[in-house]
Amino acid sequence: MKSRETEIACLKQRILRRQEHLRKLQEMELEVLRPIFDQPRANICEIQQEMARLWTEYTARMSTVQEVAQAEVAGVQKHVAFLERENSKLQSFLAPIRRLPTELLAEIFVITITCHGQKPFDMIRVCRTWRSTMFGMAHIWSRLTLQPSTAQEYVEFVAERTKQVSLEVVIDSNKASELSHGYMGEGKPYIGMALALKTMPRWKAVNVVSFPGEADFIRAAEEGESAMDFVRPLEKLEVFKITGFCEMSAQFSQFLDTVTETSTEKLTHVEIASPNVIGFLSSPCYHAFFSRLRHFKVNVREMKDPADILPYFENLEVLEAYRLRLPTYPHDMDLPIVRTLKWLNIKVVSVQWMSGRTFPVLEDCTIVWPYHPETLRLYGGVDLPACTQFTYDDHLIGPISVFRLPSSVFRSSTRWSYIMRHGTNQGVAHSSLLFGANRRTRSG
Repeated sequence: MKSRETEIACLKQRILRRQEHLRKLQEMELEVLRPIFDQPRANICEIQQEMARLWTEYTARMSTVQEVAQAEVAGVQKHVAFLERENSKLQSFLAPIRRLPTELLAEIFVITITCHGQKPFDMIRVCRTWRSTMFGMAHIWSRLTLQPSTAQEYVEFVAERTKQVSLEVVIDSNKASELSHGYMGEGKPYIGMALALKTMPRWKAVNVVSFPGEADFIRAAEEGESAMDFVRPLEKLEVFKITGFCEMSAQFSQFLDTVTETSTEKLTHVEIASPNVIGFLSSPCYHAFFSRLRHFKVNVREMKDPADILPYFENLEVLEAYRLRLPTYPHDMDLPIVRTLKWLNIKVVSVQWMSGRTFPVLEDCTIVWPYHPETLRLYGGVDLPACTQFTYDDHLIGPISVFRLPSSVFRSSTRWSYIMRHGTNQGVAHSSLLFGANRRTRSG
């Protein structure tokens, strides 16, 4: 065992001597090669430096050449674009629309704007011919939309372009509305609307979507120039509409007074969708205002108090009413509307006032879900000697027998239908009867 340990120790000594010999041999070889490698290494560094210098010079030259080439190409492209535009202009001169008379072109513009909803401000940017033609058409600029942010420049533009042409005005105090046309300013609120009030004598049609409230008028008055005063006469007003709910205020009452007092016989068409306005105008002092109307439409959701306005109508030919609350009228009370009415369409409205009366010129009568139909029998029914189209729609059809229609309606009727529709909740028969002396029909 000792002999083996001695042999192992000898072998380890042998390994160490061999490793030491190898190390010394490597050092000797490196000492010989190091002087040989120093010169090539120095040459390589010089070559790399020269390569870097040459590449820097190349990129600088190419950058300069590229900038010059791009400038030349841009100049050529600009010239090509100019030639193409000139060529397009020359071709446009040969287009058929260039040969249209100005009058015919103006008619096309009117159809495009009124029927297809094109904006005039977009169309005037097409070419000089269109711009000059449209600037000469005062009536296409006659629609004026007034909102809190309506720009003063827009109102001035419309006033200048329309001259003395009548205006169609929409008043909408809502800040964000689909009626906006992009002619909004960033200055003082209501300054555009205040300026537009100077054109009130030229207003032909007015549609009040929503009217400014008391706070809006106070804010506008604080701005100085934006003070609004609805007192100018409406001498050309023909159509007046209130299509949204409007809160009553001193300014709104002033505006309604201006409409009723300064408008002339030209105002024959009125539509109201605000119950408080109906209540305000039902005062006897507005009798003259209703007396010259020929078309009256009211569409409200709910009325708390009845509006005694039927006696005021002396020339009314068309009455459309939805949820209009009427008082009870004596059967012997004179109602001029009975003698002038030609077209009647009422829904959820009392028919008590029709009892015992004759409508000599009423041609078209539609009654849907009436209030107090049982009162029609009290004074002998209703005479409709000139009626050619009659529609009655209600859960009970018994009151139909009190309407006396001309016999020709039944002899020449192209449609005489009796329809039974059963309710889903109470199982009550819902019936409607329609008569017509021509092919025109009307449903409830």
